[in-house]
Amino acid sequence: VEAGRRLLVCRPSGTALVLGSSQPDPPSPPADDPVHTRGSGGGAVWIDPSGLKWLEFVLPAGDELWTDDVGRSFDWLGRLMAGSLERLGHRTRVHEGPSQPGSWGRAICFAGLGPGEVLAGNRKVVGMSQRRTRHLCRFGVAVLHHFAADRYAATFAVPETDRRTIQVQVGAVPADCLVDALVGKLP
Repeated sequence: VEAGRRLLVCRPSGTALVLGSSQPDPPSPPADDPVHTRGSGGGAVWIDPSGLKWLEFVLPAGDELWTDDVGRSFDWLGRLMAGSLERLGHRTRVHEGPSQPGSWGRAICFAGLGPGEVLAGNRKVVGMSQRRTRHLCRFGVAVLHHFAADRYAATFAVPETDRRTIQVQVGAVPADCLVDALVGKLP
């Protein structure tokens, strides 16, 4: 494999629920969609071709963007994603600081907030994860176009009062030209 930075644009062919590496099975697994577990931590993400843009960034060890501080390793990526969304007309900010999982963030990715993740207003629109080896770091990025609140609520038995709170915390951005905007900003 040739060493260097990589950007992979993932195009899922169908829907699936993807759990974080240490996440238990949900109380009510979906009957119609497969359930998978990814190698990185965090809460569950519904992979849906119309619901999100899924990107993977790969950095080789020793790259100038690499940092050994796992929490700070998202800084460059958060700024890149926020800048790309701003080029498309979205007002954004990057979460700086420790994880804030809230009451549902460990179960549902977009219900919590982690370092480097991007908000439009006060609503999370970009979720991130990472998986490291001594040779590379692979960052998973999900840019939300539509939040399937009812689907998450049914799968994770979210009470109605919490469902409303989560819906206020989660945003969505139409970003059809995101990859073009992103390539224009890649370091």
